[in-house]
Amino acid sequence: MNKTKRILRLLVIDDSPDDADALAKSLRIARFMLKTKRVSDAAGLQGALTNSKWDVVICEHKLHSLKSRNAFELVRGNNPDLPFIIYTSNISDEETIDLMNSGIRDVIHKSRNARIVPVISRELRVLEEKKEHLRAIRATKEIEDKHRTMVEGSHEAVAYMLDGLHVEVNHAYLSLFGYEKFAELEILPVLDLIDKASQANFKSALRKTNKNIKLDGPVELTARKKDDSIINLEATLAPVDLKGEKCIQITVSDVSKRKAAENRLQYLSQRDPLTGLYNRHHFVRLLDEAIHSAKKNTGVLLYINLYDLKNIIQSLGYTAGDRMLLKITKLLRDTLGSDTELARLGSDDFAVIYKDKNQADGTRIAQKLEKVITKSPISEKGENYFCHFISSITPLSGSENALSLLTQAQTACEQDKPEVSIPEPKPATQPAQDTNVVPFAETNEQPDNRIELEQEPVHLSIEKTKAKPTPAPKTVAAPTPEPEPVPEPTPKVAAHSGDPVWQARIATALTNNSFRLAYQPMINLHGEPEEYYEVLVRMMDETGRLLLPGEFMPQAEQTNQLKEIDRWVILRSIEALSAMHSEGREATFFINLSHTAFEDEKLAPLVKQYIDASGVNPRHCVFELDEDVISKNLAIANELIGDLSDVGCPISIDNFGMNVSVLLNLPRHTVRYVKVNSSDIEKMGETSEDEELDSSLAMIEKLEISKVAKCVEDAASLSILWTRGFEYVQGNYFQGAETETNYDFSGEDETTLSSDDASASWSN
Repeated sequence: MNKTKRILRLLVIDDSPDDADALAKSLRIARFMLKTKRVSDAAGLQGALTNSKWDVVICEHKLHSLKSRNAFELVRGNNPDLPFIIYTSNISDEETIDLMNSGIRDVIHKSRNARIVPVISRELRVLEEKKEHLRAIRATKEIEDKHRTMVEGSHEAVAYMLDGLHVEVNHAYLSLFGYEKFAELEILPVLDLIDKASQANFKSALRKTNKNIKLDGPVELTARKKDDSIINLEATLAPVDLKGEKCIQITVSDVSKRKAAENRLQYLSQRDPLTGLYNRHHFVRLLDEAIHSAKKNTGVLLYINLYDLKNIIQSLGYTAGDRMLLKITKLLRDTLGSDTELARLGSDDFAVIYKDKNQADGTRIAQKLEKVITKSPISEKGENYFCHFISSITPLSGSENALSLLTQAQTACEQDKPEVSIPEPKPATQPAQDTNVVPFAETNEQPDNRIELEQEPVHLSIEKTKAKPTPAPKTVAAPTPEPEPVPEPTPKVAAHSGDPVWQARIATALTNNSFRLAYQPMINLHGEPEEYYEVLVRMMDETGRLLLPGEFMPQAEQTNQLKEIDRWVILRSIEALSAMHSEGREATFFINLSHTAFEDEKLAPLVKQYIDASGVNPRHCVFELDEDVISKNLAIANELIGDLSDVGCPISIDNFGMNVSVLLNLPRHTVRYVKVNSSDIEKMGETSEDEELDSSLAMIEKLEISKVAKCVEDAASLSILWTRGFEYVQGNYFQGAETETNYDFSGEDETTLSSDDASASWSN
């Protein structure tokens, strides 16, 4: 026992405070840390036993209002195992023997107080050993009960095998393999359930188990169900005695979902999130392998640079640039073949490994690509835009490593790169649809899901307006058309101290529906194909450029227009969600609310009005509140969260700093998600043994709240998040915020992480 760290909870029954203090002093000298209380009568003793837990009771034999024997009976009735020691200055030998026979642990004379420390230490050891003994008894009984009921009701799939045949199985085992009765398996060899590819591995594990050789861990197997479908299993084998026979117990777990998630994570770690091609890190490894094999065979590296892509992005924006990249990726795949080792190395650089090809072959392929790509524009606002490239062909043989070869190929491209300019746009045969328009397009093929409601303020008129087409740029520089006149501010706006120009711009944007929704996907780490998006907002300026929230939200706060923006976002989000549901896509939106939502008494009624009119199930509308704002407005937050919960909408806490007390102070079962700060996620990789962090995560799980990791930027953090039990991840590593809900959550098409629907606006 480590006395320096042991806190001794000591209950003293004595009429003399001085004697009690002297006793405590002796124990402190012996390096005990004390929590002590003195009582002198039956009432005080009963209260102390009821209200607190104690390690040792020390009692004076001669008390004025209570006999030591009666005190002992009170203690034993409360806790029979609590050590009771007589510590007195006057007692006869006959009384000592009588008290010891009654069950009192020891009798010590105060004149021989040196005995008190070893006696207390002894009693504490005995008490701990007794507790360990009881724990061992309970554990043994639990094991016996578990084995007694395992076959009848265990959720684990368990079978017993003798001479290669099933002799007993439980219901979970039957269900796992798709059988209804044991009679179907009774004459079936266990090996018949194992897929041929795993039979050798299974036989090896059986031989080791029969020889009592401990296996390194569970055996990974693929097995076949009754319907001949394949499942991934982990099997644990152990020798047991069953009804006097030496059998092997097989416990199997279905890990198909975990395997699918692991494969998905491996895929993500090797791929560029936009195009689905190999990323630079994985391509370097493949290129090193190709260089090694090229010492015996031929091979070339084709390096491609889209030299005018950056200028297209500057003129038309990142959304158009991404569409161009996706189109070129498809053209590369179609031209080069699906088995090509093709990678996106940077924003505008691609590379291809050609084994068993020479430089002349590479030149012919590059010329073929040039004809295809330079004749395939994208359409933007009624105009066609083309992208050109420069390439280099470098032999694999003679190179030291992949990095030096890539540097050589890139340098060759840079030397031949022409002057950059964007070609004059040519009119498209079909004007492209404005990709910035939020869902609920007004077409004959799609039902009109707009919500016609009367509500304030007038900025939130539900009637859909169509964006005016903006002429395409004629040069590399972005176009600078004459700005439209800024309309007068909407009347009856609350008083503000902000910029009046910004107030007018925001009011006009609300009136003309010049805000745009952007969507960032949240991916389930366990492979469930749930469509979860966080809804963000962008503002279109007078030139057609989309402004990020950091550019207009601070201004809106100063001009008291955050409430109107909140309402606009909520309404348009529910409209967009209704449109997706009408298409059979059961998506869920996470809708951010600003701090002004706590002051908006009409927010919850408006949400209910919007949801009732749209027909959307409210569980698909998750409202997201910032933890810091909640902490500063706890009473109002409880009211708002309660009102939204009454509507049926779950709550998500954003920027959650692992402060579990915040969750405990909110209405139970209203908070369904917490989005953990990126700074806290970084700490997880550094403090894997942090007990406080583990405790917080365990409490969140106990509260049945799902954990979402924000701002995931690389594959390295995914394994940490997996082991920490995170259910969802979100960040630019998977996909940034887009104006279309085009992320492929199914994971079935491993060729790209972006939807092929983006090709709808490409020219043929």
